[in-house]
Amino acid sequence: MRSGPPEPEVNGIVQSHEGDWSAEVDLLYREAKIAIEYEGDVHRTDDKTFRRDLERERRLRALGYEYVRVTVTAMGEDGSLIADLRALLARRSNPRAASAMPLAP
Repeated sequence: MRSGPPEPEVNGIVQSHEGDWSAEVDLLYREAKIAIEYEGDVHRTDDKTFRRDLERERRLRALGYEYVRVTVTAMGEDGSLIADLRALLARRSNPRAASAMPLAP
C-alpha cells in the first residue's frame, strides 16, 4: 500500500504580514507555503468568482506561496496529482536537495 503525502490543513487561513488581508484556501501546507484550491465550473463561468480567484492567487504568490489549482479531472485515479504534490512538497521543503535532482527524461 502506497502512502500519500502528509495531511494538509483543510480550509486553512493565510494572512498577509501586515494583517490587512486574509484568504481561506481549500488545502494548505503552511510550512511549505503551498495553497491548493479546487476549481469547480463556477470558478471559470462566474466573472466575479474568476476575478476574486485571480486576485487571491496574486496575493498568495506575493507572500511566497505556491498556488496549485486542481479540477475534478486532476483528481482522477491515475495518481499524477499525488505524484506532483509529493514532488512539490519535496522541492518546497528541501530546495537544495531538489535542485540537485536530475531532470526526468
